[in-house]
Amino acid sequence: MGRPARLRPLPAIAACALLLALALVLAPRVTGTQGFSWTAASATLHLPRAVLGAVAGVGLAIAGVVLQAVLKNPLADPYTLGISSGASVGAALVIQTGLVAGTVALPATFVGAFAGALVTAALVYAIASTRELAAETLLLAGVAMALFGGALISIMHFLADTIDLFAMLRWTMGSLSTAGWTRVRLAVGFVVVGGLLCVALVRQLDVAALDDDSARGLGVDPVRVRRLAFLGTSIITAGIVAVTGPIGFVGLVVPHAVRGLVGPDPRVVLPCAALAGGALLVACDVLARTLVYPTELPLSAITHAFGCPAFVWILVRRR
Repeated sequence: MGRPARLRPLPAIAACALLLALALVLAPRVTGTQGFSWTAASATLHLPRAVLGAVAGVGLAIAGVVLQAVLKNPLADPYTLGISSGASVGAALVIQTGLVAGTVALPATFVGAFAGALVTAALVYAIASTRELAAETLLLAGVAMALFGGALISIMHFLADTIDLFAMLRWTMGSLSTAGWTRVRLAVGFVVVGGLLCVALVRQLDVAALDDDSARGLGVDPVRVRRLAFLGTSIITAGIVAVTGPIGFVGLVVPHAVRGLVGPDPRVVLPCAALAGGALLVACDVLARTLVYPTELPLSAITHAFGCPAFVWILVRRR
């Protein structure tokens, strides 16, 4: 099977930027009742959720590109480190116990989810620090924390009453339905801070993907790279999951798809994946809120339904 033709860097970045711009312009105009038009709901409801979807998609794709490089694992994604599972535990604990008070702008589930994500990130870092943040240790520590978090969530589901159980399940499915400009600003802050740390590593990601001795021979400190990558991706993931709930497959599929089009250079893959990830999540959210209108489908169900076949196709196409 021949190798697919690759796009040049600048046209590829421009094409991805155009996709994201079109998604942000068109998505708010898609309504469930009037087809394609600009209504009051477009400005007050659909526009902020489109912007939030773009920000979340950008962040998840950036985290996916960086983690796949520094963990030396093509199946790594923003949730590999167990942070999403920790956030889900925090949100479920708040729903069941009401330990944290919230407001309309900053609900209790956000506080609980963010706290759970931070605790999980700290535990994974502490475990991995015993072996100089080795890639395999980070990966396995994240998997262990994700499994442990899943066990805690199962226990809380079993003990919860019907109302709390429904709220927990809805949160873990991911959604942009409660998007507002306050949540957009929160997500932007996390993605900007974490993204800047990741972008600072872009010239070292190729070398970081090598074994540690080879990386040191080329003048790159692999432990420092993994530490900054862990910090940046943890900030992005914790912030996004706390705002939107878990949204799967964007950080896994988009980097692979982009590499097939533009090649492996992280300096090109990172901006293209970020822009494409934002456009993809905006499009998936439009489908989630319109396919079975007036009911809204879980956003993660849409991303998984499209992401799984796309990932299989990418695997078959690539040598």
